[in-house]
Amino acid sequence: QANRVSCTMQGDIPLVVSTESTDVIVTLIHLKKEVETSTGTFKLTISEAAGVHLLAVELGATDIGIILWPVRPFPSQWQRVLVLPDPPLTEQSTISALIAHNATARLAVQE
Repeated sequence: QANRVSCTMQGDIPLVVSTESTDVIVTLIHLKKEVETSTGTFKLTISEAAGVHLLAVELGATDIGIILWPVRPFPSQWQRVLVLPDPPLTEQSTISALIAHNATARLAVQE
């Protein structure tokens, strides 16, 4: 376990955090910046990121990876209230908003 933590802090492997809260994502952006000022490299990936399109500029600038799951989210819980409905209700989808701002985004498949 200690070896994995040191590999994460050195930037060898990413820390993957699952959250649907935009507030937590903002905190993670600040955490990444803080850790990088002291260690140099820190890889961070966020999964289940509802409302992440609102932070696309910051995510692209800080090189934080995003795993979108579910691909077409539905606001069934309060944490998901900020989801982007996707076309035809909006011009952009969540992934296109992220890619437009150079954010690294991937889609996860739910089986």
